Amino acid sequence: MFRVTLLLLVACAVAAAVEIPETLIVDGQTYKGVVYQSHDASRLRIMHETGIAAVPIAQLAAELRSQLWFDETAAAQAEAAFQQQQQQVEATRQAVAAQQSDNERRLQIAAKLNEKSIPVVGTIFQVVDGGILLESVVSTTGIVTSQVSAGNLLRPEAKKTVSKEAAIRKKIAPGDHVFVMTKQGGLVDGGQYSGVIYPMGTHSFTTVVGSGRTIPAFSDDLAAVSKFYGLD
Repeated sequence: MFRVTLLLLVACAVAAAVEIPETLIVDGQTYKGVVYQSHDASRLRIMHETGIAAVPIAQLAAELRSQLWFDETAAAQAEAAFQQQQQQVEATRQAVAAQQSDNERRLQIAAKLNEKSIPVVGTIFQVVDGGILLESVVSTTGIVTSQVSAGNLLRPEAKKTVSKEAAIRKKIAPGDHVFVMTKQGGLVDGGQYSGVIYPMGTHSFTTVVGSGRTIPAFSDDLAAVSKFYGLD
């Protein structure tokens, strides 16, 4: 207890002995309302009108350096340690900022992809190179509205509109078929395809009779979809 008290007294004595001007100009920076906090071999830590600062003692006036027992060798060593610590802090800050930015980018990508996603169950017309020709009328999800009773004793005939998500049959694109780029295995002509697909422009191909066709294209490959929309 005595030792702790003695250290506190010494610290208070040092603080009292250091006469810091109310205004300091260090390396072109002006600090007003300066209050001494502490110092080590290389830095003077102060409070001022707009915050706190740790200024190099080497850049202070000779009289103030003398009060702070400035030693060039000790200061150089302490300054090197201080700069290394600052570099570590800055590297950590940049790493955290980069991670936050990457997380935000991923969330934005997920939100954009979610807007374009179409969960479907449909009939495969034909398995072709790179994917399938899928009948354009599929089972998917959508918002269904209906009128339900909202009556009471005063208005028994009252109705209200209720909306809910439900399975619906829907034509997802013009024409009878769409191309779905997929890597799913085990798909056969006339079989069922189930997946979440995303619009991917159009797909052109040549039919068995030699005529060219261009139809709407989709994909269930998130990597390909992200690249297509420039989100990768």
